[in-house]
Amino acid sequence: MTRRNVLISVFLTAITLGLYGLYWQWRTTVELGEETERETNPLLDLFLVALTWGLWGVWVSFRNSARAQREMETLGIDVPDRSWLVLGFGALTWWTGLGWLGIVALLQDQYNELAAFDAAHPRGPRTRVDVLDTSGAPLPVAF
Repeated sequence: MTRRNVLISVFLTAITLGLYGLYWQWRTTVELGEETERETNPLLDLFLVALTWGLWGVWVSFRNSARAQREMETLGIDVPDRSWLVLGFGALTWWTGLGWLGIVALLQDQYNELAAFDAAHPRGPRTRVDVLDTSGAPLPVAF
């Protein structure tokens, strides 16, 4: 994960009327997928955000917060779960329009904790385990 200044992320989201927030969500979703070694599709997420007038963005934020929380628990980082608070700010977005700024602040702070852990405990290059190639192996005998 890339460490970013929380206030700058919120400020850029506010002054660009949410456009930076969309870029930020796409970029952090990619980074979270790499961090957790889970496949993500941030372009599909952005398409669905536009299609649902932002509602999908609330779900993506909740999902990403829960994924980051699980990753931190796996790594032994003891932090409170923020995913439900992120969902609450998502609900506020529909009433005030400003809840999105709270989501950006909460999630970026959570991502910064992962980035700090990675900086203190480098895990080395990550490689995927290749599937065993059995194309040249003999087939088992059927009874």
